[in-house]
Amino acid sequence: MASEEGEMSTISAHDLAREIHSNQDCVVLLDCRPVFSFSSCHISGAVNINLASVMRKRFMAGKIGLPDLISSPHCKTLLQNGGSGKVVVYDESTTDPNSLSSNTTAHLVIMALSKMGNTPLLLKGGICEFGVLHPSLCEVSVTPVQRAISAGPRATTPGQRDQALDWKTAPPVFILSFLVLGSQKDAHCKQVLQEFGVKYILNVTTKCPNYHEEDKEFEYKRIAVTDTGTQKLSQHFREAFEYCVSV
Repeated sequence: MASEEGEMSTISAHDLAREIHSNQDCVVLLDCRPVFSFSSCHISGAVNINLASVMRKRFMAGKIGLPDLISSPHCKTLLQNGGSGKVVVYDESTTDPNSLSSNTTAHLVIMALSKMGNTPLLLKGGICEFGVLHPSLCEVSVTPVQRAISAGPRATTPGQRDQALDWKTAPPVFILSFLVLGSQKDAHCKQVLQEFGVKYILNVTTKCPNYHEEDKEFEYKRIAVTDTGTQKLSQHFREAFEYCVSV
């Protein structure tokens, strides 16, 4: 369910995922981050709102409107028919909408949407939280770093993986541009960690050792999870997310 904080309404990552699964065609996703960040990772179907310095001045002066910045005809139609769809705005990691300064792209877009008759929702936790909780609903670009492991198969995004690939031999996977999912085998291999640029390791097992704990190059945190197939894993999501965004 969406909630209100001050004058801005918010939506949680889980609620947005449900909206996308149930009726994606009626959900407008506006990514208010720089183009580079958007290209690295974004929610599937999102439209990037690029307000570079010159464009920002024209936008704030009213010389161009929000529809002029949207490339998707479908999204543009939904916005111009204010109220006909759910409009979600997100940035990198904002959790409190009241913390948005008035000159941020997200704030400017929210104000513009309201004037158009829409009721925008700010995604709590931004792409950081959503990407951790719902990686399958995100699009991640393959970077040169991901192709660095020459001894094994190339790391890929979740949607590109061979579903028949055994998890014991599968390569590490970039869930987000800064977040790598790997196995115990990967955690044990220092070369893999170095080539993927891993510095912080979240160990979510009860038995897997922190192999390089004495090496100052790496920092570890353990969340002991017994994955029996019946344990409620969601109780650990918040702690894991907070660690991922804090390092």
